[in-house]
Amino acid sequence: MKNSNHIKLLSEIYCTFNSLKITVMTDFLSMDQAFIRKLTEIVLANLANENFDVDELAKEAGISRYTIHRRLRSIRHQSVSQFIREIKLQRAMEMLQNNMATASEIAFIVGFGSHTYFTKCFHEYYGYPPGEVRKKASEILEVSREVVEPLSPHKKSNKAAIIVGSIIIFALITLGLFFIPKLYHLKEEREISIVILPFKNLTGLIDQEFIVQGLREALISELGKISTVKPLRVLSGHTASVCASSSISIPEIAEEENIDYFIEGSVLPVIDSNNLQLRIIQAFPKEKIVWSDNYTIDRKIILKLFSNIVGVIVQEVGLDLLNLPEPSIFNPQSYKAYNRGMPELEKQTVEGNRKGLEYLHEAERINPEDAFANAGLALGYLTIAHSPLDPGDALEKGEEYAKKAFELDSTFAEVHVALAEV
Repeated sequence: MKNSNHIKLLSEIYCTFNSLKITVMTDFLSMDQAFIRKLTEIVLANLANENFDVDELAKEAGISRYTIHRRLRSIRHQSVSQFIREIKLQRAMEMLQNNMATASEIAFIVGFGSHTYFTKCFHEYYGYPPGEVRKKASEILEVSREVVEPLSPHKKSNKAAIIVGSIIIFALITLGLFFIPKLYHLKEEREISIVILPFKNLTGLIDQEFIVQGLREALISELGKISTVKPLRVLSGHTASVCASSSISIPEIAEEENIDYFIEGSVLPVIDSNNLQLRIIQAFPKEKIVWSDNYTIDRKIILKLFSNIVGVIVQEVGLDLLNLPEPSIFNPQSYKAYNRGMPELEKQTVEGNRKGLEYLHEAERINPEDAFANAGLALGYLTIAHSPLDPGDALEKGEEYAKKAFELDSTFAEVHVALAEV
């Protein structure tokens, strides 16, 4: 009876607090606040729509996309896509705190088509993966109890003490889960954002596609290592695909997505080899090619080559070369199998998973110490674990390979994505 009365009292406090907050917001909304509130309500009404974007938002708001973009930049210093993503992530946090569903289920409820992408965005925004929300809430609650305990006299019924304690607990949890991660991000240097667009296969041979994508993966990997020691944000998945297929100009995309540079790559045939053409495009304020070069591909030294390329890119985008990580060392045959396996996994089909894991296991057999292969196997099994195709042991295997990949090389972006899903 005592517990139910306590819960009822907490519920009354929460409802009263929210009604007061809503009343205050309603009475004192400025034009900017009303604008943000209207957009927020529209986004929440379309929360589960994975394809909801600035065009849909503009259409439902009855405002041009240019006006929305301009006002959001002025009010919130955000692009439209960042605004939409932030609302989705905040709602996901609320659902995780209330234990409404698993992280995988919540990812789809709030409109993320990929659990991996949801985990990545959540980690970037809050500073920790969704799987740690309940753990952190418990830790903060424990601390708050230590703070509240001296305030509460040992009486069976002390409404004032319960109210004060409840407010402190609520405030501490809110501060710990929402504001501290944001304050942490404010202290960081301004990041340079680079999008690595899908490479073009100009060899005329379909069977060379895995080599083309392998070259892109090598560049992503080496730039990802740089991002662990430099203020560099490397975008290569969903954002890159959207940019590559968009009809909007590069400066417009850059302004909306907060992007500084695009990297384009093309693979052309030459005698007994392939030639890689790379160029960096400055995105804003005006589209401009700031660097381009050609490289002959030798798979035996591919990561050494990309380490050198990355050094050039780092300089071209305005970062220094001090304390850069050492280039990766790998087995060419193992890396070849890895590059065959990852595109198969990305198909997310029964046959694609089977073939993808076969190639990745082959890579791991060739070189058991290959961080690429182990990270690929981790991602493969974890993707299966979060799908109806899970035979029952995929999560356990994914965790095993993720931990091994981390021990081999903790600088790979794929390793951290895999660990975040465990």
